[in-house]
Amino acid sequence: DISVSTGFLATLGAIAKGGPLEIVSSAFTGTSDVFWYVPTDSSIKSLADTPGRSVAFTGYGSSSQLILLSLLEQNKIANVKTVAGGNPAAIQTAVMSGQIDVGFSLAPMNLRAVDEGKVRIVARGGEVLAMKDQTTRINVVSTRALTEKPETIRRFMRGLNKSMDFMYGDERALQWFGE
Repeated sequence: DISVSTGFLATLGAIAKGGPLEIVSSAFTGTSDVFWYVPTDSSIKSLADTPGRSVAFTGYGSSSQLILLSLLEQNKIANVKTVAGGNPAAIQTAVMSGQIDVGFSLAPMNLRAVDEGKVRIVARGGEVLAMKDQTTRINVVSTRALTEKPETIRRFMRGLNKSMDFMYGDERALQWFGE
């Protein structure tokens, strides 16, 4: 009934194709939650080293594709093989097995691999200047649920907002998340 922090572009695509969805709120602004990485022993140090190499995004029409293409254009990098790799777990498998040169992920996924020195971040979505103030993730509800259970949706959204306020306003939240 409810999807939290869903990609804005993917949702618009689904709605355009007749998907019975309603956007109920913004969830994230900018693109600082995403990054591209390589195995630690890779010769790739930045996206500038990727011409002729494969660089992953999740799927065609996704926010990750738009961010990647924006990064490449902003930095005037051409001849990169952009690859729809699926979800971040599938992309990580492809990167670590050598099928894809540069992987895509979003926080907190794959940050443990960064901390453990298995992978290195070579680009961050937050580097895309044109997207720093744009809504990139939203909260979505099925039209049926919004019609049939509007009070339940309102209560859920109030609870979600209180949770977010706690997570960003109380130092204990980060400690608990880390545990």
